[in-house]
Amino acid sequence: MNLPADPPRGRAAPWLATALPVAAWTALVWVAWARAEPYRATWKLRGAPLAGFFDRHVSPATVVVLAVGLALARYLPGWCRTLGWRRMLVGASLAFVAWGAATALVRGVDHLDRGLSHRHEYPAVVPAVDEIGVGAFVETYTDEEVLRHYPIHVQGHPVGIALAYVGLDRIGLGGSGWAALATVAVGATAVPAVLVAVREVADEDRARRVAPFLALAPATVWAVTSADQVFAAVAAWATALAVLATAEGRAPRDRALLALASGVLWGVGIHLTYGLAPIGLVAAIVVAWRRRWEVLVPIALGALAVVGAFVVAGFWWLDGLEATRIRYDAGIGSIRPRRFFTFLGNPAAFSLALGPAAWVAVARVRDARLWLLAAGGIGAAAAANLSGLSKAEVERIWLPFVPWVLVLAGGLAALGRRESGRSWSWSPGWPPVAGNLLAVQVVLAVVIVSVVNTPW
Repeated sequence: MNLPADPPRGRAAPWLATALPVAAWTALVWVAWARAEPYRATWKLRGAPLAGFFDRHVSPATVVVLAVGLALARYLPGWCRTLGWRRMLVGASLAFVAWGAATALVRGVDHLDRGLSHRHEYPAVVPAVDEIGVGAFVETYTDEEVLRHYPIHVQGHPVGIALAYVGLDRIGLGGSGWAALATVAVGATAVPAVLVAVREVADEDRARRVAPFLALAPATVWAVTSADQVFAAVAAWATALAVLATAEGRAPRDRALLALASGVLWGVGIHLTYGLAPIGLVAAIVVAWRRRWEVLVPIALGALAVVGAFVVAGFWWLDGLEATRIRYDAGIGSIRPRRFFTFLGNPAAFSLALGPAAWVAVARVRDARLWLLAAGGIGAAAAANLSGLSKAEVERIWLPFVPWVLVLAGGLAALGRRESGRSWSWSPGWPPVAGNLLAVQVVLAVVIVSVVNTPW
């Protein structure tokens, strides 16, 4: 049943409904930046509220990248609207990769693998694993005294992600270059996974409207060569399979197999990063809404099978989490105030990754189907924030939450031209509030990479 449209309130009301959320988004980012100013050196966060450091960089490449982004913002909505479904999924994924790579090139070709080439990153643990063997590496991973000698990001994650890059090395794809290519290839699949879930929960038209906002999100600045985008992809497919398992009219055998596959991916996902558990809220909301409680059993069995395999190998997830918490509290976590990052720093960094379009969508979109998914993403981010395990760097760490919040932005493309209060849109065929905000998302991404030298 469709809700009645809001009564006309004149031309000023829709304009204010867009301007006020943008102003609130701007205020949050500015206040977080200003409050962090005296403490950037102490917190080892020179680009606060973002990780990295302020380093203004403008070159001819900046202009070219901005032009490419604006061209994508102009034409991608039309392509997503007219292409066949499968071609649209592939096209949106390619646009995601192309835009992410383009933003990295603002600072040079070497930034394409910057997120995996540092000594603190996951591939750097490969020599240590070669020295002691995979078995001993897994068995001793939860020993805090052993863990402290591994690269920083390995210390902050379960054993699974380190094993993934060790596996790449063992098949002859070692080094940051191959690691970056594999990361991009897997990470890009998050886009079609989310769109598949949107089509199942809402419909295909809504999924096509969501696609450009996923492909051109400011978060792509960190997504292209960050392993956190791999986590996002695994979580997205686990969620999509769970959602598909709840579909009406699906055969019981198919429903069980989809749910089992979802559970296996959840089991893999939580062994890649401790922070992935909250995103299960998205699937949980859909299961509860459709009352398909029977899918929970195969999901649980699939997840437990993976957990059991890791236990047999010598790694227990809760012990690993405790060891990571000890290392975090003894290191950077001890010098960054929880109150600031919970109420200002983390929300500001996450808002930069989402862009102002997400804030406007929260304020203006009343599409209940899209809200089913977005509520899970927002709730997951809130739970992660309250855990205290992330003080800064959430523009990267919370990449698995980003697309589920941004599905709400697709609802902006359904707002009528009269409601938006303006007659011109950057994206032909889209109402101005959607088309112009999509262009703003692109500009924001270029501004971020031009002002902050990010480590990912």
